[in-house]
Amino acid sequence: SASSPADGVFVGAGLTSEVVEDTRATIAAGAEAAGRRLSDLDIWWDTRSGIAPTRADALERARESLASVGNHAFRGGLTGKHVPVELHGRLKEFQARFDYSEKGTSAQNGPLMDELGLTEYLVERFGVVGTPDEVVDRLAELERMGVTQVSLATHDRGIKGIPSSLELLGKHVLPCGRRGKT
Repeated sequence: SASSPADGVFVGAGLTSEVVEDTRATIAAGAEAAGRRLSDLDIWWDTRSGIAPTRADALERARESLASVGNHAFRGGLTGKHVPVELHGRLKEFQARFDYSEKGTSAQNGPLMDELGLTEYLVERFGVVGTPDEVVDRLAELERMGVTQVSLATHDRGIKGIPSSLELLGKHVLPCGRRGKT
């Protein structure tokens, strides 16, 4: 049977400007080879998210997912993945010490991410994490890079007395839309 070109792409490579630029160029080249344009494709960018009234609580909500993607995304190696050289050793150690048995908890992998100084990098690389205003700003930043459709993957653990990420997204982030802050 003949194969047909894809109508869309789900990207999990990350959200830094160099990763986005390289990924968009790769997708565009593939589209061109198939006789199509980048604008013909439905492109979604996978993120790890957490939204809360404080950045610390938002990060806690995203911690497990960030640790997981930080391990998974680089298991095939670091070559060509736009990882700063100064993080190579720490990421290799993270992978070596990653606890696969703790799926669904943040008992070791989140703190390991912190211990090795990888948290902020993984937030920048894969995350949409912060207060509602910070998330609006991050989404605007991503849009300027050409990232216009995102999947906000969250593994929201309830924090007593704090609205869920989904509630904050609906009440405070989505109403801002492409208009920016309101």
